[in-house]
Amino acid sequence: MSRDFLSKNNRKKFLGLSIASLLMTTQLVTAQAETVRQAMSYAYANSPQIMLEREKLRLSEEGIISAQAGLYPSLNGELSLESSWSRAHTESNGWLDAQDATGVSAGLSANYTLWDNGITQNRIAQAEIGKAAQIDAFANAEQTFLLNVFTIYVDVLRDSALLNAQIKNFNVLSEQQKASEARFQVGEATATDVSLAKARKAGASSSIAAAKAQLDASRAIYEQYVGRKPRDISQPKQIKGLLPQTLSAALIAVENYHPAIKSLKKAVLVAEKSVNIADAGLFPTASAFGSASQQISIDGEAAQTSLRVGAKLSIPIFNGGIKTSQIRQEKIRLAQARLNLTIARAQMRANVKARWAGLLAAETSSGAADAQIRASSAVLNGIRAEADEGVRTSFDVLNSEQELLSARVQSIVSQRSVLVSQMQLLSAIGHLSAVKLGIN
Repeated sequence: MSRDFLSKNNRKKFLGLSIASLLMTTQLVTAQAETVRQAMSYAYANSPQIMLEREKLRLSEEGIISAQAGLYPSLNGELSLESSWSRAHTESNGWLDAQDATGVSAGLSANYTLWDNGITQNRIAQAEIGKAAQIDAFANAEQTFLLNVFTIYVDVLRDSALLNAQIKNFNVLSEQQKASEARFQVGEATATDVSLAKARKAGASSSIAAAKAQLDASRAIYEQYVGRKPRDISQPKQIKGLLPQTLSAALIAVENYHPAIKSLKKAVLVAEKSVNIADAGLFPTASAFGSASQQISIDGEAAQTSLRVGAKLSIPIFNGGIKTSQIRQEKIRLAQARLNLTIARAQMRANVKARWAGLLAAETSSGAADAQIRASSAVLNGIRAEADEGVRTSFDVLNSEQELLSARVQSIVSQRSVLVSQMQLLSAIGHLSAVKLGIN
């Protein structure tokens, strides 16, 4: 560890942040503090990833307009300038005079589908279902993004607290080393005690460097997701009130509310419409058509007007089996869509069960870590008192301090795990959204 990092100013900066202030959920936040809701709101409003999902939603809306165009007639206009030259030859008269003509023609044609066996209606239904599925896909992407932002937010808090704990431990070990050297000078400690204190202090320096590197990495990821550096962030409150009370309720919620499940259900409906469209290709279609044109020569000596209207019935007779093959393909895709839904259901139910178990384990670990801190603190105080009386050695004191440090580190990690596990369970059941979290 460099002297610059452990300089007086840096020590004061880090020591000014207590572990308690980082862990208490009811702490007071300064005017410049950035709460997790503020960070998530800023990230949500400025994320290119969320903007991309919105563009996909706009694209699905255009798909509906394109499909609805099949309900209307098509009208095409044509304007052309034509020039021709010809020369004829006969046996009796030889070559006749060459003729050339230049003229302008304008035309208008229209087509309208009278009957297509429901192909257009099925395509419109597909586009509308596709838009609804894209809304679900947006909700799923939103869940993933918000979960990532929340996770990195509490990761920065955790890593800040871990660094603070390591710095406090380093300061304690520094005082312990000084005390050991002082006792060695008066013959109350051995050279081994001094060497042990120095070794523990050196190990603490290494732990500080590792903790700082981890904090820097978390801050970089935070900036990637949120769009700005973390600034005086505060511990989020737990979201226990947003979670189901039982595992059975959680499993029901994932089936009814998870956007990925809802999107796959709509994919099955889209596949069913594709089968209907393929089936319709085996039957006749009827359409009406009409055209009007006007041709005028440049010199005005000739003009021609024409008008044409009619109806057409197209009857498929033989196409080499391509239509029936297309039907089979769409039915296979429908079967695949149903299997994807079945697989996803099983995976998400398993994920909910895993998240539920993970949350219970995190809460148990957090409670155990707090109890361990209280017990380790009592043990350390007792060993220090016994060491002052000569009953315990410096080695016993250092070991007790390390146990207390381990308990504090475990408490920090466990509290982070509880918060993340709650948010992961909320995401697993499909209830994690900007609206539910009050994010603008």
